[in-house]
Amino acid sequence: MAELGYISQEEAENAKSIAVLEKIDPKIGNIQAPHFVMYVRDYLEEKYGSEMLEQGGLSVITTLDWEKQQLAERVVREGAEKNISSWNAENASLVAIDPKTGQILSMVGSKDFFSKDIDGQVNVAIRDRQPGSSIKPFIYLTAFTKGYTPETILFDVKTDFETGTEKTYSPQNYNGGFSGPVKMKEALARSLNIPAVKALYLAGISESISLSKSLGITSLNDPKRYGLSLVLGGGEVKLLDHTHAYATLASGGIRKEKTSILSIKDSSGNVLEEFISSDGVRVVEEEYVTMLSHTLSTNEYRTATFGERSFLRFDEYQVAVKTGTTNEYRDAWTMGYTPTLAVGVWVGNNDNRAMKLGADGSVIAAPIWRAFLQESMQNINKEKFPEYNKELIKREKDILDGKLPIEKDVKVCEIPQKKDSYCLSNKYCAGNHKEEKKNFSNAHTILHFIDIKDPLGQEPENPKRDPQYEKWEKGVKEYYKDEKFISQEIPKEECKEEDFSLYKPKISLDVPSSLSQQTF
Repeated sequence: MAELGYISQEEAENAKSIAVLEKIDPKIGNIQAPHFVMYVRDYLEEKYGSEMLEQGGLSVITTLDWEKQQLAERVVREGAEKNISSWNAENASLVAIDPKTGQILSMVGSKDFFSKDIDGQVNVAIRDRQPGSSIKPFIYLTAFTKGYTPETILFDVKTDFETGTEKTYSPQNYNGGFSGPVKMKEALARSLNIPAVKALYLAGISESISLSKSLGITSLNDPKRYGLSLVLGGGEVKLLDHTHAYATLASGGIRKEKTSILSIKDSSGNVLEEFISSDGVRVVEEEYVTMLSHTLSTNEYRTATFGERSFLRFDEYQVAVKTGTTNEYRDAWTMGYTPTLAVGVWVGNNDNRAMKLGADGSVIAAPIWRAFLQESMQNINKEKFPEYNKELIKREKDILDGKLPIEKDVKVCEIPQKKDSYCLSNKYCAGNHKEEKKNFSNAHTILHFIDIKDPLGQEPENPKRDPQYEKWEKGVKEYYKDEKFISQEIPKEECKEEDFSLYKPKISLDVPSSLSQQTF
């Protein structure tokens, strides 16, 4: 200014000598629903430009449900405060979407927008975070579209997965144990990792990502980077998108585009935008979503992991829910939906610090999620999901329909001179080979019975061609060996007399030669 003559050099020097703040903080007034407001503002600026935003006199009506927003802010704040001391988790975020319209009803990006200590102005709802197991429903849904069912049996056994490299991939369950044969509905509800990785292999990585995107996920753009770890949360998603995808599930597979705007008018009253309800786009058939909703809303399926009365249980409503937790407890999620409301909650630290051991989604995110959902549903109709009837879904393959060739406590006798050969017990058992009770298993990995390119087609002539077959089969055989099963077909024939002919008593009479010619 001095160089241009607006002020004197003396005035310039005096101005330079005045101490100023090193950083000028923008002063934000008492904004209601600040993260949502900033989200809408960014949308307006991107679409209409900063000049129109600041000088155009726009009149904007949003989709925000003020009562639900106040509730969301309260439960997030209260839940996050409890988690600080107990779990070293200082932040949380919540999004609620109406699945019938796609309208964003609530958005809380942090427990306190104005807190500098936690970078409160960062809207976690639109930041990429790893979803942990909360992404598993999309993978199982993809498997259902290929012909697998909630009854389909997978083996939760120690498994080394082939990766095409020198190293194998050996995932572990949360408790380090194994459950043996489990149905898909149990494996998903209990969040078992090993069956989930198998489900991803059967469903296909690219197909699972494609379906996830069609539901509402906008990330997961590098399939080669994830591999089989995708199903355990190896990619990143945004809470807003994740909730949107769950909202698509809530509507039975029809995606309604998410929106925060009901109407926008310029200073002259001209309508620039207006929400118009649409039929949406069907991205997956309802019958497959029905399988998933049944699985995620049936409490008994998850009881073995989460207990009979967890935060995930609702008796008065049908609620589908899935939790997620990332490695080292850096992210915890609870995602769920009813036919009328989809809600997602994230808990963690903005700087990605690990929380305390055991800080999983069912412990620190579920209480916040439940508190919001339970109060929100009080004035909403108790709609139900379409009914799932397993009797109407038959694939004509035992393993797909939930049947295994195993039988316990079979009364048998071992056939002499035929090692490991048995017959069904009856009166002909003799000698040292008395009746015994044995467990039999002729079970194989699912890859023994299906071709992943055509699961409902003919059984593969040579299942060993599948690169995963040998390792999956090994896990099954070792499991039954450890469980004291005899790995062979269950005996179908009863014992025969000739099976024990070596043990029949023989009676003979020896007559001395001197007496043989005498008559008596």
